[in-house]
Amino acid sequence: EARFSAAVDAKQSEDTVVIARTDAYGSANGDWEEHVARGRLYADCGVDLVWPEMPDPSREDAVAYAETLHETHPEVDLAFNYSSSFAWSEEDDPLTFQELGDLGYQYIFITLYALHSGAHAVYEDMESIAENDERAQFDLESRYLGHETESHHELSFVSRFQDIEARYDPEARQRMEKSAGFTENENEPLTSGQDD
Repeated sequence: EARFSAAVDAKQSEDTVVIARTDAYGSANGDWEEHVARGRLYADCGVDLVWPEMPDPSREDAVAYAETLHETHPEVDLAFNYSSSFAWSEEDDPLTFQELGDLGYQYIFITLYALHSGAHAVYEDMESIAENDERAQFDLESRYLGHETESHHELSFVSRFQDIEARYDPEARQRMEKSAGFTENENEPLTSGQDD
């Protein structure tokens, strides 16, 4: 309780969001009553979101928690982990984001979505290059050329760091402009037919 109260008191901006995770339901020595009691306690502390971590993808639990907590704290917003640990696609009637939002789960997240997405893409492309040689690169190019992720310079904020360097070193911009590969279109992929 004290930690969450301190976190709420320490907020200096509305952009800071304090999320309190219950961690009681399905854990050792935990139960549903403790799960709800912690949510109420955190709401009393003034946290922005109560996150009732669930042990499985149960619709009934998500509904019951929201309804039970809102009986005593109707204004509290909830967070929901649409966890990658669960096989949502194998549920007969999986919860939807719309349903969760209607229940008061105002922040819905998938903790490992980017990890699984990235790992799957890397695995598939590494397997492709092992099997298809240069054709794997051609296939990859067909997917990323013209896409938001095309430029590794933009993805890694190269121009921002060049601007910072130039701010502190007046000769940096001139060096950059004379460097091989520096052009106004430096984020575009090179071909052998381009002028030096």
